[in-house]
Formats: sequence, C-alpha cells, structure tokens
Amino acid sequence: MAKKRTVAEARDELYDALRREKFDAAHDRYDELETLEPEEPRWPHRRGDLYRRLGHTDAACTFYERAVDRYAALGFIARAAALARLVVSIDPARESILERLDTSEAQRQSRTALGLSRPPPPKKARVLRRVETEDIDVDEVRFDDDDGDDAIVLELSDLEVVEGAEAALADERDALDAGEAPRRRRSEDLAKLPAMPFFAELPKPALGMLLADATLVEAAAGERWIAAGDAADALFVIVEGDAEVHVAGRPRPLALGEGDIVGESCLLDDVVRRADVNARSAMTALRIPKASVDAVVDAYPDVRHRVQELLTRRLLANLLHTSPLFAAFDPGSRKELARRFEVRAADAGTVLVEAGKRSDAVYTLMLGSLNRGGSAMRPGDTFGQRSIIDHSPAEHTVVASTEALLLRLPRAKFSELAALYPPVIAALSEL
Repeated sequence: MAKKRTVAEARDELYDALRREKFDAAHDRYDELETLEPEEPRWPHRRGDLYRRLGHTDAACTFYERAVDRYAALGFIARAAALARLVVSIDPARESILERLDTSEAQRQSRTALGLSRPPPPKKARVLRRVETEDIDVDEVRFDDDDGDDAIVLELSDLEVVEGAEAALADERDALDAGEAPRRRRSEDLAKLPAMPFFAELPKPALGMLLADATLVEAAAGERWIAAGDAADALFVIVEGDAEVHVAGRPRPLALGEGDIVGESCLLDDVVRRADVNARSAMTALRIPKASVDAVVDAYPDVRHRVQELLTRRLLANLLHTSPLFAAFDPGSRKELARRFEVRAADAGTVLVEAGKRSDAVYTLMLGSLNRGGSAMRPGDTFGQRSIIDHSPAEHTVVASTEALLLRLPRAKFSELAALYPPVIAALSEL
C-alpha cells in the first residue's frame, strides 16, 4: 500500500515546481493540496494568482471564487471581500459574487468574541446642541449632556482592541516561501479587530455598495501609502501584511495588521490625514472611496455610528499617549479620566466657547478644525478648563471651522473626578 503523502511533502514539491516554472506539475500539486486540505482557501487563491500571471483570467476567477467562499466560511471576511472585489475588477460579469458574500461565520465569531448573542447596538457621537433656558446663567455657554445608553463609552478595555496590535506580530512565513504565505493570524484573533465586526454586521446591500467601487492597494515593505496632509478621501482595510502609523508627537509608531481599519476620518467632511502610514512588510489593503462610505452611511445610519466608533477609538488611543491632559496620569487614572468624557460631534460654525462667558465643560479636540481667537487649534488641544476650575470667563471665542469630534468633560463629572483624583485640577491648571 502506497504511503499517504503529507501536506508538507506536497507543498515542498509545489514550491520546487514554481521555482523551476514547471506549471503543469504545480497545478498537479495544487490539486493534491486541495484534496489534502479541502477547506483551506490559500490553495485556490494562489492557484488563481498563477493562472492570472499566465494570462488565463477566466480560470483565475473560477479559483478565486472558490477561495472567496472558503475564506468566508472560515470567518476571514476582509480577505473574502478583497478577493471578491478583485474577481469583479477582472470580470465584471461575475458581479453576483459581491451579493452572495457570506458573512454569517464572521458574524458568529465576532459576536462570540464580544460576548454578544445579537448585533452590537450602535453607539453614537451626538451632535452638541446649545441649551437656552431661563434658568441658565446668561454668562455661561451650555450644551446638553449625553447620558444616553447609545452613547460611545470610553473604556480603556475597548481601546485595547485597537492598541493590541502594537506588539510586533511573529512572522511565521515558511523558509521556502514561494508566494504561499500561510495565514498569519487566526480568524479568532481577528474577531475583535475593527474589520471583522464592521463587515460582519453590515447589511448585505450595504456591503455590496461599499465593495462596488473599492480597489486593492499593494505596497512594498517600507513604502509610504498614506501621507499626513493628504485629503481623507478613502477608508482602508488591511487584508494582508503589516503597517505602522506615525503620529506627530507620539514616541513610537502604532503597529497595524490584518483586520485593522485605517482612515476612519473620511467619515467627516473637509479633513486631511493626520499621520503617515508606511508598509512594514509587503501588504495589501482594500481601499473604499469616501463617496461610497458617504452613500452607505446616508442609506444606513447605523453604519455611520459604527465607523464613528472606530474613528473615536483610534483617535483616543492616540490622545492617551500624546495629549498633555492624559499623558500626565498613570494608566489607572487615565482610565477614570477617559470614562468620564463624552464623545461629541460639533457642526461647522458651532460656537463652543464665547469670550466673556464661562464654559460648561472641559473640551479636547480629537478631529477637525477649531478657531480660538483667530488662531487654529490642533487635535489634542484642550480648552474650557479655566472656567471649570475657577469659574472665570473665557478670554477667547472658540468656533468649529469644520465638522469636528471632541471629548467633553461636563462640569458635574469633572467635580466627581476631582474628588477622586485631586491631581486632575493641577494638570488642568498647567494646561
């Protein structure tokens, strides 16, 4: 009886055939590997790559479609979506693959990882609304507080999902890698990362809208694929490889990998990129134009809230390391401080503070542009603390020049925090 061959043996022969450009032998080995690992998506994926390289696009798309179904069945929804988009770009007649993309396994894994049995409720960054009633001191600018159950809550544990990628990922590529890089992260590891719940919880028509105009972006190791100052005109989902985000004022870059989303600021209008993003290894990302994101959030309001959550967590992760307001505290105090802030949106033209009047809260700018007394404010800048500490009026008027996202610490919550952590008052006074 012939000895049953192992995956390693078949794979080594595949590598050898590819190196020597013995493509008939390579196809035989792909057939063997698919028999040995019938649920593994890499083999039809890489076989499609080979057919595409040889100019056989119809055969390439057939194998790509098989890989799409297998990636989705295992929960690798970002890879499945990216490969489906590639199929349609090669052969528009296969557009139905976008509609049949199965998100059920990704949805199951994501909800299990988050401890949920149903879709996570969307969280909102409510728009600031001026409160004008007779019982409010005319010398104070006051906005409504946000204590709703659907408000974004700033828990440090929530941020660990974003920042957990900071540890360098072990590179598990085979020594004889010939384009057959194995999955570098398990789907269970990706379940809490932004791309999984984002794609998994999208209504199928919304997912189809996002992917319809999406494109794949490839970058070589060390290449810069997003530059600070560029227009925020797209959302990116990392499909394979690693990247690092260089934020001004941050001592070390933020490491990102498969399953992470970059460019959430495109949800806002008239903003630019605040950081450089470089490929740390050869990488592939799915680029979704802002116009597609805008169309989906207009049609599906919950999508806006989910993207806004992603945006808020990324921005807060940066602020916790760069803003003087947060950097002055130990991790435990930071957590208490962050939890008491509200995440609020401000429309362009909103007067947040008026010269000669007291502020009702401490504010920190996360994204957008504010004008204070004729000078532009930068993300991370804090204002309103003087009124909160000694009840004195503001010296300058602060107006939102563009749509903006802010952290807001209302007076009542500041008083609670100051009672527990007296150093907060000293830190705000220094600012």
